[in-house]
Amino acid sequence: MSTRLLHRLSCAVLLVLLGAGCSSALTNNEPKPSDQDAKLTKDVSVVAARDANVAGVTGDVDCWAPSEHPISDNPDQFRVLCRVHYTQLDDDNQEAQRYRDMICVGGFTAEPAVESCYQWVPYSNTPSFEDEHENSSW
Repeated sequence: MSTRLLHRLSCAVLLVLLGAGCSSALTNNEPKPSDQDAKLTKDVSVVAARDANVAGVTGDVDCWAPSEHPISDNPDQFRVLCRVHYTQLDDDNQEAQRYRDMICVGGFTAEPAVESCYQWVPYSNTPSFEDEHENSSW
């Protein structure tokens, strides 16, 4: 097989692979959040990051969709879990990627949607690490 033909075949295979990767990224099966969920999640993310009270730089905040987690006793309210990602310096002064899970309870029509969030505490046998908190009771 000539070098030129091998090069052309390699390029064709590469284009097919890249095209498959791009098309799968464009046809992501996750539904787009509703306008209400998008607004509520944005508002909740801000409060969750604030109340996480982390000793580091806060990054992304991932939250459950409020519309998928209404409170059964009160369907006008929701309870969601948010994961606040942050960077913290470890003992060797190296950046370590961490996260803190926060529970946020709010109202679908309340303004603001959420006033505060609190830290989700892991179960007793769940692995955890000690964080430096301003609030020593955590």
